[in-house]
Amino acid sequence: MPLTTAPIDTPPVQGHTPHTWIDDNAVGTATPAAMLDPSAILDSLTGLPSRPWLPQRLQEMIDRSRDAESFGFAVLFIDVDRFRLVNESLGHGTGDLLLLEVAQRLRDHLQAPDAPAGATTAHSVVRFGGDEFVVILEDVSTVEMATAMAGDLLPVLARPYVLGAHTVHSSASIGIVHSRGQYHGAADLLRDADIAMYAAKARGRNCGVPFTPSMRDVVDQRVRLEHALRKAIGTDQFVLVYQPIVALEDHRVQSAEVLVRWQHPELGPISPGVFIPVAEETRLIIPLADDLLRRACIEFLRWRRDLGDRAPDYISVNLSRVQLADPAVAERTMGILRETGMPPECLQFEVTESQIMEHQTMALELLTEFKRHGIRLAMDDFGTGYSSLSCLQEYPFDVLKVDRALTENASRGRGYSALLHAVMTLADNLELDVVAEGIERVEQLVLLQALGCSHGQGYLLSRPLAADAFEAWMTQQAGSRDDAV
Repeated sequence: MPLTTAPIDTPPVQGHTPHTWIDDNAVGTATPAAMLDPSAILDSLTGLPSRPWLPQRLQEMIDRSRDAESFGFAVLFIDVDRFRLVNESLGHGTGDLLLLEVAQRLRDHLQAPDAPAGATTAHSVVRFGGDEFVVILEDVSTVEMATAMAGDLLPVLARPYVLGAHTVHSSASIGIVHSRGQYHGAADLLRDADIAMYAAKARGRNCGVPFTPSMRDVVDQRVRLEHALRKAIGTDQFVLVYQPIVALEDHRVQSAEVLVRWQHPELGPISPGVFIPVAEETRLIIPLADDLLRRACIEFLRWRRDLGDRAPDYISVNLSRVQLADPAVAERTMGILRETGMPPECLQFEVTESQIMEHQTMALELLTEFKRHGIRLAMDDFGTGYSSLSCLQEYPFDVLKVDRALTENASRGRGYSALLHAVMTLADNLELDVVAEGIERVEQLVLLQALGCSHGQGYLLSRPLAADAFEAWMTQQAGSRDDAV
């Protein structure tokens, strides 16, 4: 199972926001266990010690480690991966069953007590809240030892869960903190363990990551970025650009892929690769995507008014994984189309295979609903996944977008050209349009034309353009075609 000790400098992933740790009130004051109401000490669902018990116990361990150099302990901050998806798709009852099974596996593996009364003589397991658990490992002399123990937990928590009529595949992300960090308070220790767990999420989940001080800088940057993102939604900081999708035979602009750029007044340009993961993680992608779709529809209708039959047939918009799992996205989308007067057949949504595989049932229902309303659908990045063919059969796609990796290698050997030819044949048999992404060299264009690829997209044809520049570019292209005739 993957473990890493490298500093984390990647953006966060959807589904987890680090807690805001300010002082010991963030985890509860260190009230002696004897003064706590029993219902507050034990978690009502799992029977484990609950969050109010944790600060006092951690403070005892911190004080002990400072008094005795030979004593060390570690804290594992554990988050159940994709718990929200289980809860939303299978119901809260199934989510509770999953948490019960996770708690039982932690008990069995660590031989932890069920209640605080026995927690002083063994590793302690605490239900921190939601899908988060905290494990206190006693008599752990080094962070390497703690990391190995976390590694032993990973396969235990990754085994399939049989929950009533459902079999659920989940895993855990684990943040690791050792007492050698010279902590003075429980809140600081838990803050760093949570940050390390967030780093494990960013590494791809199902791994354990020891805390390093540099991680705090990453979290601070993420918090600042989230704050800026919240303020920017609905403002002109976000700029839409359009990359033409061109018919390779006569160079007519069939469509345009809608892309977004963020021009922050103080931070400057911020890459989509940086802010989109934060937007997905915080679910700010939902209001952001709705606002951008509304603006794109308005600009498309302006092109149709000003350019007539020289305007593209439709615009193509990427659907995020968060939207794909949002049961209200279809209703909101249709509301935006009615509000702007945008014909549904003039909108296309692009989704990737990996997004579909993460939300298979919900994706099928949503895409079928879009198709019923007349919205076009495209599979993006085709050729990079193991189940692309089954996706094409099961989901109502209109367009297959060939991943740029195939396009880039098209002229480098017979194998790639044969693969591309097979893709064209498959799409033709399934009555799907094909768009080759990433066309950057003339020889790629010539080969794609020879293979019968109908449409393409890439820097050789045009870079992404702002709305006015795109309109001017379309006018110029139309004039060039008229001159050629």
